[in-house]
Amino acid sequence: MMEQNIFPNVVTFNMLIDALCKEGRTGEAEGILKIMVRRDGFFRNRKIGEAIKVFRSMQDQGIVPNNFIYSILINGMCKAGKIEDARKLFNSILANGLKPNVQLYNTMICGLCEVALLDEAEELLLQMDKDGCPPNDLTFNVVVRAFLKRGDRHKVKIYL
Repeated sequence: MMEQNIFPNVVTFNMLIDALCKEGRTGEAEGILKIMVRRDGFFRNRKIGEAIKVFRSMQDQGIVPNNFIYSILINGMCKAGKIEDARKLFNSILANGLKPNVQLYNTMICGLCEVALLDEAEELLLQMDKDGCPPNDLTFNVVVRAFLKRGDRHKVKIYL
């Protein structure tokens, strides 16, 4: 299809992933999801509900989502203004026993900072360190920028 400059849309991807999952070809379904996400199909088209349906369908078929998949979903939710949904999804990761990596923590912290929930972002930053996932330069960069934007020089000094 793509070789002929015909690009699948979200509906096409959804049908393909669903069919692959039903056939037990979960590895291929995950690969298709990654292609779709790279194109940012769901989130660019504001089809958050569709993205979650595909995500749940994959889980129902036994595909265990990894940090990469969770990060994509949380990032899309945050960009679409669905911060509460992003929080719930992030908390479900912890409840399901998956250990978030620095990329996943950064995605959630960035989302919180974007909507000026800096106290919550700071709590998450402290939690990630307690959980054995040390923050990196990006983590501090996002938090410092958010506190600078708010004009909180005291917090900026703490993190510099």
